[in-house]
Amino acid sequence: MYCKKCGTELREEDKFCYYCGRRTGVIQRALSSKAFVGSVIAVLVVAVAALLTYFIWTGKLNLSFSSQNQVSDSSNQGENGEEKPKEKEKAGSTPKPTATPYVFQPSDVTKEKKAEMKPLTDRLMPFLAYSASFYADGSHAFRWDNASATTMALYNLEHYDKSVKYGDPMETIEKKAKREMKKIFGGNYKYKFKYEGTYPGYVYRPTGNTMVFNSTRIPGKDYHLKVKNITEYEEGKYRLVVEAYLSLQADGTKGDSQKYTVTAEQDAESTFGYVVSKIKLSK
Repeated sequence: MYCKKCGTELREEDKFCYYCGRRTGVIQRALSSKAFVGSVIAVLVVAVAALLTYFIWTGKLNLSFSSQNQVSDSSNQGENGEEKPKEKEKAGSTPKPTATPYVFQPSDVTKEKKAEMKPLTDRLMPFLAYSASFYADGSHAFRWDNASATTMALYNLEHYDKSVKYGDPMETIEKKAKREMKKIFGGNYKYKFKYEGTYPGYVYRPTGNTMVFNSTRIPGKDYHLKVKNITEYEEGKYRLVVEAYLSLQADGTKGDSQKYTVTAEQDAESTFGYVVSKIKLSK
């Protein structure tokens, strides 16, 4: 240390300047002590290390850039360590196209799917044609549920297979109807025989341990169903607009007709390759 008055160099333990006699202070001697200076430096190093550790653990300091920079820098160096010249982008070069997400566009597939779906639409024809006159005059509110789907299956058994006969046990009829429903609807609807006073709930009624046709029979009529349009609105899902009606066998006179919207979807396990998920009146 040095005397503050005359500047004479003194030892750390000197309490007085041997040249001018000025007293050295305690703080002055302490600050000039090598041990004290070393202690201060050690404290500062520990404090800085503690702060760095805190920032790294809390994510406030990210040192990953350094390794990335080293990788990128090394990639630009040659075999002898010299820096490679950076490649210049070609003027007027076309940027790489970005991937566009696939969006399905609904389309009219009537021509492609009409014949393929005919086995399914033929199965819808008898009951929808029979029901057309009931809905045409607006006296019956349309509904589609498990009971309606069950009635369609029963009607198909009578119309196509002639297998619903008076006297057949209810258990036998139920098994046959469930098989028919599986073909048309897959797992979308469950068997539910329900006799009630509104159409179509009164088409069949239970009699003892069997069921009989209870609605007014329409003799001398032909059944028709025409597919007007098929739209694939999602991949493998279709919306069909069909017209169903009865006509006189004698002269072909067309009776009341009704348009229905049928929603169907592909099903590899179905007999027809498609199953119906919904039917409603078409406006």
